[in-house]
Amino acid sequence: MSNHIQVILDHINNFIDTPELKDFLIKQKDKSNQIIILNNSFLFRESKIKTKKNQKYLAFVPDKIPVEKDNCFIVIGPTLNKNYKSMSINSEKISIKISLEESISQELQELGKIIFILMGEIDENARFSVDIDHLYIKTISYCPKESTNIRINNNEIILKNLEKESENWKNIEDKLKSDLRFIESDISDLKNRIGNAFDKLKRESYINLKIPESFKKDKEYFLELIIKSIEKQYNIYQESINNLNSTEIDRKYCLNEILRISYNFVDDVNTLIHLIVSICDLKPIILWETYCLHYDLDESIRLLPWSKQNTKPSLFAYINTIKKSRNKSFHRLIPFSKAFEILLPENSIKGAKLRIFSEFGSKSDTNKLNYEDRELIDVLTEFKRTSEEIVSDEFWEKNCKVIEATIKLLKGVAITIRGLRE
Repeated sequence: MSNHIQVILDHINNFIDTPELKDFLIKQKDKSNQIIILNNSFLFRESKIKTKKNQKYLAFVPDKIPVEKDNCFIVIGPTLNKNYKSMSINSEKISIKISLEESISQELQELGKIIFILMGEIDENARFSVDIDHLYIKTISYCPKESTNIRINNNEIILKNLEKESENWKNIEDKLKSDLRFIESDISDLKNRIGNAFDKLKRESYINLKIPESFKKDKEYFLELIIKSIEKQYNIYQESINNLNSTEIDRKYCLNEILRISYNFVDDVNTLIHLIVSICDLKPIILWETYCLHYDLDESIRLLPWSKQNTKPSLFAYINTIKKSRNKSFHRLIPFSKAFEILLPENSIKGAKLRIFSEFGSKSDTNKLNYEDRELIDVLTEFKRTSEEIVSDEFWEKNCKVIEATIKLLKGVAITIRGLRE
């Protein structure tokens, strides 16, 4: 219990030390009769987040800084849209006030087991097999624990991985050619059958994710393996940022790497952040023990150099900016950034207007032609263009902070979940 209390207090005191809240507290006059309530959700809540904000808010009396457990508690009742709010300690809006120790005890009792899926143990021992109709080969099996990439055992082909399909087939073909049972026509016939078996194995295979009874100190679990993968890409991203302003050839390569990593990052992290926000809605102790890390992510997005921003930093706006920038660099071969409206001769089709190169995915500016026999020039209306967003080097440099803050938050959640099992 004491460990949980201390972690929460550390986060509150670190948050108090931010310039924004520090200045706010200095201006407070009657601190003994006031409480500061801390919001329990930072980023602008998108429609994809299906859970509701938890009603339990961290709060403290600001007359004694650093905050200790005796002047820190949980309140229920008020509503917040800002990061914090000052309120009278006797306010009617506060319906319930619970000590930090009691609140933690309640949360631990209601924790359940599902939360530990995030720190699940990966088990790749499962074996999957597909039958095929052939005289000599009856089964294709996928076994990740195999010591060799491909092995033929009597009438079974055993694969270590399913990712490198062309390479797998080449190795299988070589092995079949050295097997006296097979003639050339057999091998040709097997190619399609094995290809279909590959596809079926990809659809049906999976990795077991087990909820561990306890955590081993030196073992990496599900969320930690995700973090490790993000960190690897982050290192490449940082290196690319550092070399962005070198030679023109290096700049093109580095910018491509920055765009590639950013695009992949926002695609995957979007789901992860939504998951973390939902977990914190349902299990607020996770938020309390990672509080400053949520704030840091919020600030890193808010401080990006962009013109369009909500009152709260928007994950959607951040993702959309990166995807539009990536669209311009990777999706466009034909260099048009606006739709074309073709003015047809009056004697061709009366009153007709033809629009091409409308924005891909747009509902309002679709390619269209209002006239009879539209199919005659439908081929022209197949042209689409991607939306354009020009993003500065400064954005990509500051995006380092967003990726770094995300990694720190995910690490904090992983450490917190480990601690909840101790």
